[in-house]
Amino acid sequence: MTIREYKGNLEGKNLCYIGDGNNMANSLIVGCLKVGMKISVACPKGYEPDLKVIDFAKDIPNFLLTEDIYEVSKNDCIVLHCLPAHREEEITT
Repeated sequence: MTIREYKGNLEGKNLCYIGDGNNMANSLIVGCLKVGMKISVACPKGYEPDLKVIDFAKDIPNFLLTEDIYEVSKNDCIVLHCLPAHREEEITT
């Protein structure tokens, strides 16, 4: 909320986190991905963020739900997307 208050739109903004790779770091990594921010994390050796979060973050940026993916799903497949949809970034038109 503070970043939005001072910087306006969050999308495309950069965030740098320095500290333990604790629950706060994990939450910021996922949160930044969800709002379109870029995040850099610097943690002391042995205090890195949860590897599951790091692996999740590596799979997200290049994911795009396309018609090709949809076509191989079951006939009764329904696509739900939290709005606003970032067309051609997360999901095709």
